[in-house]
Amino acid sequence: MAVDEQSRRRLYDRLEEVLGVGQGDADVSTSFTALRGELALFEQRLLHRFDRLDDQLARHAAEITAGFRGEITAALTLQVRQTVLAIIGVLLAVAGLTAAVLGLS
Repeated sequence: MAVDEQSRRRLYDRLEEVLGVGQGDADVSTSFTALRGELALFEQRLLHRFDRLDDQLARHAAEITAGFRGEITAALTLQVRQTVLAIIGVLLAVAGLTAAVLGLS
C-alpha cells in the first residue's frame, strides 16, 4: 500500500492529537529505533541458523566422504590382492614351463 504525503500528514496530526504536540516525532523515532533493534536481532538469529546449517552440511559431507573413502579402499585392496595372486600364478606357470623345457621335472 503506497503512502502519500497527505496520508502521512494525517497520521502525524493524529499522533500529535493523541500523544500531544511534539510527541509524534519522538514516537516515530522511537518506533524506528525499536524496529531497527528487532531487525538486528532477527538478522543475528538468521545468521546463527545459517551457521548451524553450514555445520550440519559440513558434517554430512564429511560422513559421505568417509563412506566413499572406505568403499574405494576396500575395492582397491581387493583389486591389488587379485592382481598379486594373478602375478604369482603367472610366475608359477612360467617356472613350470621353464622346468619342463629344461627337463628338470
